[in-house]
Amino acid sequence: MTASRPDRRQTASHWRRPREDVICCVDSVSDIYKMKHIRTYLSHLSESISVQEAARDIDAVQTILDGKRDLGFITITTQKLIDPRESISALGLAINNGLNLIPLRGRKEGVAFVIWKEDAEAAQKLAQFAESKGGYLRDDTPEEAQFIGRALNYNEDEIAQYVNRNYGK
Repeated sequence: MTASRPDRRQTASHWRRPREDVICCVDSVSDIYKMKHIRTYLSHLSESISVQEAARDIDAVQTILDGKRDLGFITITTQKLIDPRESISALGLAINNGLNLIPLRGRKEGVAFVIWKEDAEAAQKLAQFAESKGGYLRDDTPEEAQFIGRALNYNEDEIAQYVNRNYGK
C-alpha cells in the first residue's frame, strides 16, 4: 500500500495559506532569496575574525565588505613615518561601497573613522569610546580591551590572549 500523493492544487493552496505558528510569511521566490541572504549575512556576523585579518586599514574595510563583521576603525595620520595613502584608499573604498562613517574628534595628528554597515548604535558606542580616549582605540583596563575587541568582532581567544599579555588576567 502506497501513500497517496496530494493533488498539486491542494499542495499549492497549502503553501499560500499563512500559518499562525510562522512569524514570517513567504509570498514569492524573491522573499526566499532575501531570507537566504539575510541568514547568510547574520551567520557571517556571528563569526569572528582574527586580528591579523584587519591589521591594515584596507583589510579592515574589506572585512566589513565581505560581511565578516559590521564595524571597523581606520586612521589617516599625519605622522612622518607613516604613509597615509593606503588609509586614504581604504576610506575611498568604504565610501564607494556605501559604508557609513563617523569621523572622530580629538586626535592630535590626523583623523580616525569608525566605519559600519548596519549597526549604527554599536558604531556610535565605539565612536564615543574612542573620542573619550582622544580619538584612539586605547585601552587602560581589561574591560576596555574586551569592549574594543568584541566591538570589532575579534576572536574571543585573541582577546583573552591580549588581556592576559597586557593585564595579567
